Amino acid sequence: MRDKLRREHSAAPVFCIQGGGARGAWEAGVLAGLLKSGKITTPCAIWGTSAGALNALWSRDPSVQKEPLKLLDYWTTMASRFICLGILLISCILMIVWCIFYVFHLSLIIIFAVVIFLFSLISILCLLCLCKILKRLPGILPSSFVRLIIPRPKGIAPGWFVYTCVANVDSQSWPEQWEDTNDGWFFLKNDSSACSSENLHTGEMVDAFDVAVASASIPGLVRPTRLSGMTLLDGGLVANLPAGFILTNGATGGAYVLCIVPRAVEDLSHSDPIDRRTLDFLVHLKDEQEKHRSSSNDGSHNTGPAHALIPIFIISPKKKLKSGLCKFWCPLLRREFKQGNEEAIMFSNALKKFAAGNMSLMQEYLLENVMRSCEAPTGVSRKPLWLKWVNTRW
Repeated sequence: MRDKLRREHSAAPVFCIQGGGARGAWEAGVLAGLLKSGKITTPCAIWGTSAGALNALWSRDPSVQKEPLKLLDYWTTMASRFICLGILLISCILMIVWCIFYVFHLSLIIIFAVVIFLFSLISILCLLCLCKILKRLPGILPSSFVRLIIPRPKGIAPGWFVYTCVANVDSQSWPEQWEDTNDGWFFLKNDSSACSSENLHTGEMVDAFDVAVASASIPGLVRPTRLSGMTLLDGGLVANLPAGFILTNGATGGAYVLCIVPRAVEDLSHSDPIDRRTLDFLVHLKDEQEKHRSSSNDGSHNTGPAHALIPIFIISPKKKLKSGLCKFWCPLLRREFKQGNEEAIMFSNALKKFAAGNMSLMQEYLLENVMRSCEAPTGVSRKPLWLKWVNTRW
């Protein structure tokens, strides 16, 4: 594997950035640290889902390419807009309560009846979804409104390919994890100066920012986005860690693959369908890598599929992140961005020593070692209620 890095030292790596909500600030810190660490950690392509898709697109901003630490500005701007939105909503609720009590003089009985009515309405909608009478429950926020909260890149500079994973909820069934289809994938060319992504399935050009926002549209909260003849939602529903498409299709083109995962692998849930897919894929990948490594040591063969031949590393937080999915608090995001940046520098230093012959520091990032104590999920994956909100046909 070290020989692979030496032989292709001129080839750039491929980054796979997982979705993670507000944990994306840590991912942005990792990405900034990697971009500042030299050629060995400058990618030829970035594949992203949800928050990872936003980071991948923002990394093509000319100001970010000049100074990668400016990725943090996007996250603090988005957090500030979320906070303003929260203050506005609370103010509106207080105003409504004030009007009810002091203007209309409605009794508590009437207020209680309104609450019961709303609860009954939501229950009926859920029942209709469970009976598959409705295709899906609509989200609360329109995607056009969400595009006002998430900052648009100030420009697009030539750099690396940006691939974005989105979930096409028009599909009749839950997509297979290693499905050989281009449906639901968009890419921004490396030499493009326009914010336009191409649909890998149809070749149609659409706004790359709209695609990234669609990939980050949380089911049940954000309404689906209609783009390129598809109804699109959060890419995490299909591939929260978008490495599978790269490896099974041999579209890496780089010296190694780095998976940026904002949670420790041992913290991933076996019952949650999104975490389960990620775990199942990583365990399968580990087995294939170990099998190929064993065959290479025996001298029997040195060929095989892309997912067995290419070195794969995983970087995850050494300290558990507190931001979770929705804690968009600027001081917290700054701390986690700094944490990610420091951990990226540690990875880069270890990788440079690894390429030079010292393998000790790199062992903790190697896929086989990260996944050594993990077992493949067993049994049938549960389908929680929120999945019915996404698509009743799934």
